[in-house]
Amino acid sequence: VQASGETRMGQLGGGVTHAMMGAALWDARPGLIALAGTGLPDEARTFLAQHCDLSGLHILNQPQPRWWQLFEHDGTRRELARVEDMAVFEKGPRAERLPDAYRDSAAFYIITDFEGLRGWREITDAPIFWEPLQQIMTAENRDKFRQTLAQCPVQIVSPNLKEARAIYGALAPDALVNAMLNDGAQAVALRMGEDG
Repeated sequence: VQASGETRMGQLGGGVTHAMMGAALWDARPGLIALAGTGLPDEARTFLAQHCDLSGLHILNQPQPRWWQLFEHDGTRRELARVEDMAVFEKGPRAERLPDAYRDSAAFYIITDFEGLRGWREITDAPIFWEPLQQIMTAENRDKFRQTLAQCPVQIVSPNLKEARAIYGALAPDALVNAMLNDGAQAVALRMGEDG
């Protein structure tokens, strides 16, 4: 639901989808490793199959996650879950779901929590672009995030501005990037929406 009141129902979304479409723009055919539920719309699967290899798409025997997203005039966004049980989807697929066909991939874009990242790093030496799960980016997880950067090397870490400030405090963007670099990140892509 846009701030203007315009609605667009049944849209395919999610960070993984957006990242894969970005890769597809460069004539890549990325492999998608994701969890879906029953009721994934045929149009969504067809669209994904046009642009991605779906060998890593795992259909679970529970309803497909659905959200209403409300976009406000100031750029804030509120999300309302339309499916009761989201827990299994929130952490994303674990490393053991990696299809054999993807084992020699040149790089991985992963949206996961701390334990999930460690699992992926254990099975591949390929470059990892890590987007930390929004749910783990809290002040309570400050030490855990910093330890993960130091102990589990990734080539790029990419939180958004609000998430980074939850970990490091209300610093300026440059200071947030430097703090992550000082904590062991090799590179940082701080997502800032229209101010990116």
